[in-house]
Amino acid sequence: MVEKPHEVLRYQEFLVSEIRESLVPKETYLKFLSDEKELPVNYLDFGCGLGYVALLLGEASRDRKNIHIYACDYQEDLLDLLWKKIVQRKLTNITPFYLPDRSLIFFPKWLPLIDHIIFSFSLSCVDDGYKVFQSIKKGLREEAYVHIVDWENHSENQLLKELFPPEYRLTALILQQWLELTGYVVEALESGAHDYFYIRAQLVRPD
Repeated sequence: MVEKPHEVLRYQEFLVSEIRESLVPKETYLKFLSDEKELPVNYLDFGCGLGYVALLLGEASRDRKNIHIYACDYQEDLLDLLWKKIVQRKLTNITPFYLPDRSLIFFPKWLPLIDHIIFSFSLSCVDDGYKVFQSIKKGLREEAYVHIVDWENHSENQLLKELFPPEYRLTALILQQWLELTGYVVEALESGAHDYFYIRAQLVRPD
C-alpha cells in the first residue's frame, strides 16, 4: 500500500524543521494569539502532526492563564510524540487528543467551544474539506475564527515538491469557495507572495 505524503514521517519531521520555519515564519502563527486577558480563549490545532503550531502557541502563551491550546490528529503515534514534547517542556496549557475520522468531525464531549481553529498544512490531507468546514461548526463558538495555512500549488521549492507534490495540494481559491458555501466569511486571503498562502475566515451563524 502506497503511503500518502502527509503520513510519511519524513514529511512530518520537515514540518517541525528549521527548513520549514524558513519558509513559514513563526510570526505567521503568533499573530493568531488573542489580546483578550480575562475571558477564556480556546485554540484547536487541527491535524496537528508533531505539534509545531500547538507547541509554538503554547510556549508563547505559557503565562496567560486564559488561553488553552488543544491539538488533534488521527495518527496516534504522532500524538504520543507530541505528549512527550509537552511533558519535556513542562507545558500545562496544551491538550492533545485523538480524532478517529479526519473528514467527518465528532469532537469529544469534554472539549470546550473553540474560538480559533487552525489548519496548518492539514486540509490537503483530509478526504473532503467541504465536509470538514460543515462538521466543525458545532464545536465552534459563535463568531469563531478559522485560520488556514497551506502550500501554494505554484511553489517551486524542490524539497517541498518532493515531500508534498503539487497534485496533493488544495488551492486558496477552492478553500475560499468552500468556506463561503458553508457559512463563513473570508476576511483575509494572502496568496502569491510565498511558498504558502493564508486564509482567515469567521463563522457567521444564521439569525
